Amino acid sequence: RLYALAVKHPSTEVRMEAGWAGAKASDKASSKAAIAFLTERCLDRTTSVQARTYLEDLGLTKRIPAEALEPEFAAMAELCAWLAHPNEFGQPPTKIEPLDHRTLYWPPTNDTRPVWLVRYTYSTGRHRAKPVHGVGMVGSMTWSFLDETKPTMKPEDLYGLHCCLELEMNGDKRAPAKGSGKAGWALTAKGPSARGKARNKAKR
Repeated sequence: RLYALAVKHPSTEVRMEAGWAGAKASDKASSKAAIAFLTERCLDRTTSVQARTYLEDLGLTKRIPAEALEPEFAAMAELCAWLAHPNEFGQPPTKIEPLDHRTLYWPPTNDTRPVWLVRYTYSTGRHRAKPVHGVGMVGSMTWSFLDETKPTMKPEDLYGLHCCLELEMNGDKRAPAKGSGKAGWALTAKGPSARGKARNKAKR
């Protein structure tokens, strides 16, 4: 009876938990429906990361749709999950869309990798008198500056700021004394010649 109530709950979070529990149920009908639900949620950017994690934990990786693993979709889903963390906005954004995508030499990790800038919007609501527009980066350390950046800034400056932050958090000696988009992008633009030894620190 509790499961029947949970799968119809208005909260997406409650329904997600019900999906995980239902997938483990001995009742075949409930398990089949729950797995189908989790598979469907993989295709929603606001729940994709959690749904994929649940299916992986259940040993059902093959049930994850290929569309959910497509790099651009996965990048936006990753930022949605980060923004929804209680330490950030506590809920997924109202709107999210790709802003820029490149394959760059990334100094903090000393390698070349695909990275994304993702633009997001939170509409007005209970705690917001006006919409919030921001941009986050995915591809290395997922992060979004809440006040220092705007979607209208040049992508190079946005990547540069993220580079400075990540170098600083790694305890890397290459981190500029005064982090800026220009300084960070200069290190990225140098390519492998800017390699250095980083002292990695644990990140959430």
